[in-house]
Parts: sequence; C-alpha cells; structure tokens
Amino acid sequence: MVLFSGGNDSTVLAHLFRPHASHAAHANTTIGLEATREFVRRTCREWSLPLMEFKPPNPADHYETTFERVLAEMTRFHEAAQAGRPPKPPRLASVPPVTG
Repeated sequence: MVLFSGGNDSTVLAHLFRPHASHAAHANTTIGLEATREFVRRTCREWSLPLMEFKPPNPADHYETTFERVLAEMTRFHEAAQAGRPPKPPRLASVPPVTG
C-alpha cells in the first residue's frame, strides 16, 4: 500500500513503489483542490493501481480524523500481514505508508 496525496514528492514515491504496492490510499480531507484528487484518480487508473479514497465521516472533521482513520487501518492491515494471517480487505488502507 502506498499513501498517495497527489503532490510532487508523493507522486515520485508512489511511482517508485508502485511495483510493490497492492493499492494506493488517498486521504481526501475535503479541503484540498478537486484537481489534485482527479490527478490521483487518473494516475492510479493509468497505472492500474487500485485506489482507496477516504473522506472524513463528518465534513467538519477534515484533516485530523481522516488521517487517524487511514493510519489505524493501515496498521491493522500490516499487522495481519506480518503475523501471516491473510488480511481482510482493507477498510481504508494498509501497510506502512510511503508518502512525500
């Protein structure tokens, strides 16, 4: 799993790690530019990299709640994989984040 924000650093790292990633995760905080979210979606489609995009359950929560949820789910998924248990499909994201 690679955490992909759509910024320059994130795009380079996602490109470098995409052969090793099963999915990309994008934390849609609802306060960024829609053009950036579209870039992430389009890039993942072009790379044939499944994208999991997450929004805060309450729009007023924006940034903090979204990233807390993404990191918690990534931790759960990674721990299951490390323990040799087949991880359940990620509800949000998984494996240590690679982000720029």
